[in-house]
Amino acid sequence: MRIIVITTLLTIGVPAYAERDAELDALLGEAEATTQDEKSAKKALEPLFVIPFQPIWNSVEPDVVEEAFKHIAEVLKEDAGFEVRLFRQKGRLARGADPSARVAKKYYKEMAYAETLLKLKKPGQALRAVKPVLRKMWQNARHIRGSDTYCRCLAVAGEAQLRMGKKKAARVHVDELVTRCDGAFLNTTNLTYSARFNDMVKGRSAALEEDRSVRLTIHADLPKAQILLNGRRLGEAPLTITDLPKGRHLIGVVKKDHRAWGATPELKPGQSLELRATVTRGLENKGLRAMFGTLRDNRIDREVMRQATQMLRKRGAGAKLGVLGVLGRDGQKIRMTLFGFNRQGRTLRLKQADFGQDFLTVNLAMMGVAQKLAELKASGGRSLVAGEPLISGLRKGSWTPKERRWVSMRDDRRAISQQAAAEAANRPRGPLDRRK
Repeated sequence: MRIIVITTLLTIGVPAYAERDAELDALLGEAEATTQDEKSAKKALEPLFVIPFQPIWNSVEPDVVEEAFKHIAEVLKEDAGFEVRLFRQKGRLARGADPSARVAKKYYKEMAYAETLLKLKKPGQALRAVKPVLRKMWQNARHIRGSDTYCRCLAVAGEAQLRMGKKKAARVHVDELVTRCDGAFLNTTNLTYSARFNDMVKGRSAALEEDRSVRLTIHADLPKAQILLNGRRLGEAPLTITDLPKGRHLIGVVKKDHRAWGATPELKPGQSLELRATVTRGLENKGLRAMFGTLRDNRIDREVMRQATQMLRKRGAGAKLGVLGVLGRDGQKIRMTLFGFNRQGRTLRLKQADFGQDFLTVNLAMMGVAQKLAELKASGGRSLVAGEPLISGLRKGSWTPKERRWVSMRDDRRAISQQAAAEAANRPRGPLDRRK
């Protein structure tokens, strides 16, 4: 009896399980079909080699260029059916290739030795020890990452010459000290300066009060590069430094994993100097750096397209077409110019348009680009006219870099340590009054 009941129950449940299995098979079939469609859609996207868009010098912020590229790449993928393959710069510095830490340690050791000689009342030997350190700092401004060693070297040189009776030579180093340093080094040294040295520092600070006529602007060819002036970090490039004194200054532009850039210009009174730092030195080759420089100058020529064609052949990863372009700000608008090129070296101006700063009209600005790329692929494009401007009628200098005022010891009377001066005046004098 039990066998008959179990057999009956199993016979009744078979149709229900069969229907459920059929439904599961149908669902799995639909999911597999959807996956196949997605894979085929991904395979249908045509690869497009894109060289990073360049900002025209002093025209638009690099962050705006990065944000605009994201929207343009999305339009090329969604509307035009291209898989954007962005060119990545290679040749970054290997670990340990930046010698700034090693150089700073070496300079500090030599400076400390000069201070020790000065403590032992050997100003001549101290001067001979500190002069090579200053000379090497002026020759390697790009490796200076702090102002402490540089300022202490200037102070040792001025103090040593003053103790040797060379007042005129000491004034040169004191002038550099009060105009290049902010007085923070006084908290890191154990050397006690003489009353004559402190008096000279105060006197030269007052005498140089009106010498604030130099204006320095520094640009960099990569965004978020740090600017160092006389070892002090002032901010990201581009930056305008005002109220600078005349004379020689140590300038460094630093970006992580890139070669540092440095210069030691001799600034004249009333001068307005503009420098362009290239931290891309050592990246790829000279042709690539020259191409980016030409694009940032709002120009395009045959050398640019020759370099772009070589990059497409070597780094295109199967792409037959490439795109390059520049962006610039004109008032409240972002102006854009795009060029397309193929493996045969033919080029075509794809689009010259503008869009708002909110990037809401980027899709409208990109209308017709897909048709132009199809035309380039079919007909081969045309030859490029040498020296053709990228964005015509762009007002140069429409973007003003941030300004920062240079602050030195003469700007803060408290930078001269009153406690150190009092200790120097009250301590017992030595046998020679000129060494007090």
